[in-house]
Amino acid sequence: MESTKKPKWLKALEKQSWQTELVASGLAIYGSLELGPVIDRLVEYCAIEFNHSQLELLYYGIMYLYICQVILVGAFIFHLCLRILWAAFLGLSSVHPEGINVENKSFARDFLVDLKNELPNLTNYSIELDNVCSKIFSSLCSIVLIFFSFTLWIFIIMLVSTLIYKFTGVDVSQALGLAFMTFIMVLSILQSFLSSGSIKNKPWAIKYTIKSNYILSKIFFLIGSTPINLISWTQRTNSTTSKYIIQIFLILFLALYFTGDQIKYSASVLMPKHYAAMNEHPARATANNYEDVFTQHKIIMPLIQSRYIDANYIELFIPELEREKEELKRVCGTNPADSISRFDFDKSSRAKDYQFKESCADQFFKVKINGQEVKESSFKYRTHKMNGQKGFMKFIDVTYLPNGEHELQIELPTKNENNEKLERTIPFLKTNSTHFHNSKEPTSAQ
Repeated sequence: MESTKKPKWLKALEKQSWQTELVASGLAIYGSLELGPVIDRLVEYCAIEFNHSQLELLYYGIMYLYICQVILVGAFIFHLCLRILWAAFLGLSSVHPEGINVENKSFARDFLVDLKNELPNLTNYSIELDNVCSKIFSSLCSIVLIFFSFTLWIFIIMLVSTLIYKFTGVDVSQALGLAFMTFIMVLSILQSFLSSGSIKNKPWAIKYTIKSNYILSKIFFLIGSTPINLISWTQRTNSTTSKYIIQIFLILFLALYFTGDQIKYSASVLMPKHYAAMNEHPARATANNYEDVFTQHKIIMPLIQSRYIDANYIELFIPELEREKEELKRVCGTNPADSISRFDFDKSSRAKDYQFKESCADQFFKVKINGQEVKESSFKYRTHKMNGQKGFMKFIDVTYLPNGEHELQIELPTKNENNEKLERTIPFLKTNSTHFHNSKEPTSAQ
């Protein structure tokens, strides 16, 4: 295809594109920084609303989102810094168009001549910086589109698997995720094979390379397949293979390094192994076990009002989690309210639903203080005052406890990989004084 001659207005816009880049970079940096807390909230929401199988799939999707967020923040900041540097050289070039003054009497003329020959001139260096900035900005636009496409695919897979699970009771989330990734990998490997060695020049290979690239881009890049292809193939064909691969691996390495804490956090919230280890020892208690120093938006682990109990009772709240519903069903049987249509769900149906859940909670959660089971009170199905989240609440009398350190334990029938029952432990200090309330709060040992 012959190249189209650029109109004058487009050439003029290309020369002034730096203005748009600076504004867009500033806005993108702000938006990318705000994206981190949004993903954190998404992790908390998923921990409550999805089962173990779905959460394992979501973990890898969320890990990708964290990596993309770090890449966007770092790259946009780098781009902005380069643009500022470019503006500095542009201004210097306008003041001193000749660059280094070889006639300066403070230095030997031969030294200044050699130095000027060794260094690039200001105009060429400004042009080079401008080209680098434009390449980075176009690549970032492509990453943003890929980010949204992948996020949309995660949403589609989870929506389809949730609907199938709702109507059939069969969880296919991992199967759908695996099938999708396998399909993408097979097409990618096929495309790499068809583009390698002497095969790439054969007519049949060219034909199937075009088809596989079309299918891959249209399926995976739901948003902006054309601009993504234009940017990625333009960048790829104007760079050597080794340089292109090194750039990708360097970016991924840095992104993984800087997202280590976020990935560790999402694993601690989403993965079944970490769920089993939640509050398994007093040292694993966190601020999010105590309402007065709570930092999250959603309640994921058992919660009491404070690390310091100066009242006559403990207000225990255990959140209702989707990942525990199968085990609840195994222990308590099927909730009769589950067979009632939402359209027929009236006040009487809700009362029966709540009654069943409360009775089930008493069977499922065995509450102990210092190893002694608490039987005086029952669980009630309630909405927590802090964020409106539903769960099971129990008021525990502690008037008989002496002042000092104690442990609240919650035993579950669910078993870990060692075939041991899960037990959550929340340490607290019983006191009749507020003397200790300003002490440093416990931090997570996870």
